[in-house]
Amino acid sequence: LKCNAVPIQLPIGSEDTFKGIIDLVEMKAYVYYDNKIVLEIDLSEDKTYDVEGYNGNINIEVKDKKIRVVEENSDKHICSNQGYISKSYETIVCLPNKVVITIDDDNYYDTVVR
Repeated sequence: LKCNAVPIQLPIGSEDTFKGIIDLVEMKAYVYYDNKIVLEIDLSEDKTYDVEGYNGNINIEVKDKKIRVVEENSDKHICSNQGYISKSYETIVCLPNKVVITIDDDNYYDTVVR
């Protein structure tokens, strides 16, 4: 074809360990519950969201193109203590609630194929 291939999506995991995708074109976050996308979030808009997790409600905040878990129900509150993430290589994993939050960043590329 004599052209350069440019990825527009990258997988997170594969086959049985597939967790989701990173969209390299749009600035979006994806919230998964039990390995299924339950919410797609535009990171350019400051807003709060609620998602139902395994142990109850999870409050998510988007501010200044960053995302974090504000409040959730788990013993150690690891995901709410993690703070903001803003890069595609960062992930919030809330295991007791079976919730994973991934984001993309169109300014970050971890692989270039030529």
